[in-house]
Amino acid sequence: MTRLEQERQQLLKEINLWLDEQTQEWDSTLEENAFNKNVLVNQAELNHWMAKWLNTLPEEQKKTVVDMIDHLVIYIANFFHKHSNCEEIEKSIVMEARLFEPSLSSFDELPSVDFYRLQYIEQKFRSRYPLYALVEGGLAGTGHPLLLAIDFPALMSINLKMLHYVASAYGYSLKDPYEQIVLLKVLHAATLPGRHKRAAWQWLIDRHIQAGQPRDLSLFGPEQSIIKEEWLETLVKQWVKAIVLYGLKKTTKKNLSLIGMVLGANMNYQWTKRVGQFASHFYRYRFLEERKEEV
Repeated sequence: MTRLEQERQQLLKEINLWLDEQTQEWDSTLEENAFNKNVLVNQAELNHWMAKWLNTLPEEQKKTVVDMIDHLVIYIANFFHKHSNCEEIEKSIVMEARLFEPSLSSFDELPSVDFYRLQYIEQKFRSRYPLYALVEGGLAGTGHPLLLAIDFPALMSINLKMLHYVASAYGYSLKDPYEQIVLLKVLHAATLPGRHKRAAWQWLIDRHIQAGQPRDLSLFGPEQSIIKEEWLETLVKQWVKAIVLYGLKKTTKKNLSLIGMVLGANMNYQWTKRVGQFASHFYRYRFLEERKEEV
């Protein structure tokens, strides 16, 4: 068994354990060890209440909300791709890779770099973004209405940038429209409630990796939608977060809650960390799986 094949088998075991944890753990937006008794929430009850409430909504209303959020996510992604310089991101990845492979001349040669070195580069860039989310969440935690309003779009933008670096670290160029769709599907799967992540993971594997690496956008279905109904629970948790943070602000005399700032920073940090882990697992597995026949 080759070194890459051993790494692929080991990674597969790691992913299965990780997916089991995702399924078993409560997908905590409000942590069980929250910093104030007023915001201490039993996650089992919260998830049960949300699922029950969402089931009572008419299908037409749910479809309207899903379509609205789908358009918002695509708009954010288009704005990000328009203003994010793919060339600069790829150049920074190549410059980092040249520390290990001085002969590397272009981004297209990145897959020839040792897998462990690519993994190091990916983790180095990825580790920055939970910290950016921490700062952004701390600002939202002040409870200011404007900061709360832009919290979710800002958080999505931070995560999109992080995923761009993760994908690029393994040689997947976001100049390719197909790769842009894959990235959005990965972001959607990574932000689903924990109990849905295994199914979302398997969907990505079945429709992408095991489909023979097609580059046809129709692979993802004629509707080309990103957000699915299961994601509504994620959205509701963002609304709950905003209400809690705003409520904490109102409980203080100075209209500035340190508890809210710490809570907001922690929630956004944990969210981004989980998204980064999901994306890292996916792109590492994809990289090794696509090279299975080459070794």
